[in-house]
Amino acid sequence: MMCFIVFGIIALIFGARMTVSSAIDMAHFLNVSERIIGLTIVTFGTSLPELITCVVAAIKRRSDIVIGNIVGSNLFNILFVLGLTGLIVPIPFEYAFLLDAALGVVATVLLWLFVFNNNKFNRIEGFLFLIIYIFYTVFLFN
Repeated sequence: MMCFIVFGIIALIFGARMTVSSAIDMAHFLNVSERIIGLTIVTFGTSLPELITCVVAAIKRRSDIVIGNIVGSNLFNILFVLGLTGLIVPIPFEYAFLLDAALGVVATVLLWLFVFNNNKFNRIEGFLFLIIYIFYTVFLFN
């Protein structure tokens, strides 16, 4: 059992190194900043398991799992992952990230307002979020 745990940790470290190296190479190849690759390609890849989990939970009408996964993941990433990483190595913060952080705050407030209004997040609101994300992604690459 311990062998599988050690192997899993080694595989995670190796996979993370490959992801970071590939992201850097992709940014250079596409002639865009590493920030943009991190905010799009890397984020998309690391969020796919959450997407599938949320879709399956929504189909099964397990809204607590959907919202818990999304909110919990964001809180974990911002508070724990960023906190632990900053504890190990100082992280330079570019002013360009202020817009990204502001959009995150706006999205959170919109989610709160939509859910507060009728205790549901419906198709129109989901469509609006998708459109905002598409515009944001297009904005990043321009």
